Amino acid sequence: MKHSSWHSVLWRLLLVLLLGAPVRAVESGGETIHLKPGLAAKGKQTVPVQGARKQDSGWRPILWRVSGKGIAANYLFGTIHLPSPLTTVLPAEAQEAFSKAGAVFCEIPFDAESLQKVTTLAATAKTPLSSAIPVELYERTKAALRRIDRRIDLKQLESFELWNLAIQLTILEDQIRYPEVIPLDLRLYSEGSAAGKRVGGLETVEEEVSVMQMPVEDQMHLLEAALDELDEAAQAGESLSAPLLKAYFSGELESLQTLLHTTLSRYSPTLRTHFESSLLDGRNRTMAERIVNLVTKSPETCHFFAVGAMHFVGENSIPALIEKAGLSVERIPNPAGASKKMDRQPE
Repeated sequence: MKHSSWHSVLWRLLLVLLLGAPVRAVESGGETIHLKPGLAAKGKQTVPVQGARKQDSGWRPILWRVSGKGIAANYLFGTIHLPSPLTTVLPAEAQEAFSKAGAVFCEIPFDAESLQKVTTLAATAKTPLSSAIPVELYERTKAALRRIDRRIDLKQLESFELWNLAIQLTILEDQIRYPEVIPLDLRLYSEGSAAGKRVGGLETVEEEVSVMQMPVEDQMHLLEAALDELDEAAQAGESLSAPLLKAYFSGELESLQTLLHTTLSRYSPTLRTHFESSLLDGRNRTMAERIVNLVTKSPETCHFFAVGAMHFVGENSIPALIEKAGLSVERIPNPAGASKKMDRQPE
């Protein structure tokens, strides 16, 4: 199956379950390095979603069934935006839900026009990077990039917004390691569209990117925290994404929430408050309201909502908010010993 050429998307460890931001290819020494390819160049194939795992892979899906009186079963699926080969085949429960769906919604629409908007908003900073941050921070960032891949020069990212650069730094390693693996959200959107399902986004590109419009001081704190994470992972001799992947595939919401709190604890009080109130709680409310609206206005349609898994933890999670709106929310398969109601996790 052929797909149009798409703009690329990269994701950061914290935002990897929350927010996407694009980066173009860079050139070094006459060689072009595609930090993350699009869904497919013309004539190439994407890895299809179709086909569930025949054996237990250890991937316990973060999956809920949403239903109500006179409303068809709908599904919430927690995703990870990292390009992991382990996500190329869905667990049986998630595959069954995806196959039933007549509509697939992700956080934002992944059509070419929308991704171009993200590129424009995230990689056209008014102030060049070298002028926006102190020399010491610039040099530290340049060194971190070189450690990831010596072919990449920070000068090529001069037009990046600071928050976008922080995103790129902590995910580049995975993008370079698995250049042909399409992040799960993009692939679900692509396969849904190709199968004739209705596709769309729960937010606009402008809404999603707007939460990153922070004071420069907060953006520098975000960049410094990303560099700290890279340094600690290097000292431990492990991939920065390893703990996140382990928690995600386990399906344990407590583990995901612990990782989230650990990451947020690195931030200044104002930055942490912004992330908790805007990036998490605020976006959860927006997406939950739109999910409820979609399923109640089209009660006969089975919807499959693919959203970053960090939006599914905590008392203000999307499943919790949907349940508060009066719909039934059930985790499938049910965790051992859990009630049929949503298995909420404490803050």
